[in-house]
Amino acid sequence: MTPETNPDIIAQSSLRLPGLFIERLRRRGGFSMVQQHFHRELEVYYQVEGRRQYFVDRRSFLSEAGTLVCIRPGSIHMTQPAGAEAVNDRLLLNISSSFPLQAEALLPPAETAALFRQPFMLLALKGSDRLFLDGLTARFTALTQQDALSAQAEVVCLTLALLRFMMSHSQDRLPAEVFQTGPRQQKVYEAIRILEKEAALNLSLDELAARLFISKFYLCRAFKEVTGMTVNGYSSAVRIRQAQDLLLDPQYSVAQVAGQLGFSSLTQFERVFRRLAGQTPRDYRAERRQGRLDRP
Repeated sequence: MTPETNPDIIAQSSLRLPGLFIERLRRRGGFSMVQQHFHRELEVYYQVEGRRQYFVDRRSFLSEAGTLVCIRPGSIHMTQPAGAEAVNDRLLLNISSSFPLQAEALLPPAETAALFRQPFMLLALKGSDRLFLDGLTARFTALTQQDALSAQAEVVCLTLALLRFMMSHSQDRLPAEVFQTGPRQQKVYEAIRILEKEAALNLSLDELAARLFISKFYLCRAFKEVTGMTVNGYSSAVRIRQAQDLLLDPQYSVAQVAGQLGFSSLTQFERVFRRLAGQTPRDYRAERRQGRLDRP
């Protein structure tokens, strides 16, 4: 979408390079993601202005201006409005593990790998750190308005600088109260643990609610409020993420993977896989065998 097709968008620009996608988006009012998602790139999200409610890896928290979030590949995540917001402005980067070979020479390999493995990083930037990120954001934005060829060299340098910055803060820890851990959140996190541990059972809402000793109506309402997702939507994402791992094993056919994860038919599995992963299970397996995809 563009400002011409969506009047809520104030400004939008993006740039795609090998192993890297950058987008700056400034829009009016609150909005919700269409569906939960996960992807095989490292996602870096910088909140320039506004507030967003985030859910990542069984944690929910508030992202305010100056918040930097780094989400590892394969993490199911969702954002939704945090109250009435006049403007939401953010910078987004999706960085592949195959990001330019320059990174191997300029960044410590072990620390680079750690960024792709840790559940997620959450930094509330202040002072000089925030000024540094604001400066990077302004320059990234300017470069997204240029053609890829002329912008590539500087974009790579800026992205490496951002990765270095995150590495230098990798041991920083926010106080526990930043994360929302009330009784409702705890019940939802318990539901998530069951869904992830017992994905193959494809538990019904009634079965899951009974395990938690709550009504299914309370479960649905609380789950949506905390995560921004439906229970069934999250369950589908968990099973597709696990399916991606099983598809790497040649001993399993696509039909066996579908059955092992509780899908009622191969057709249903392929439809859900395509919707969440953007391709068919067979295409995913073929591309992985050819080494053309990063590990999620």
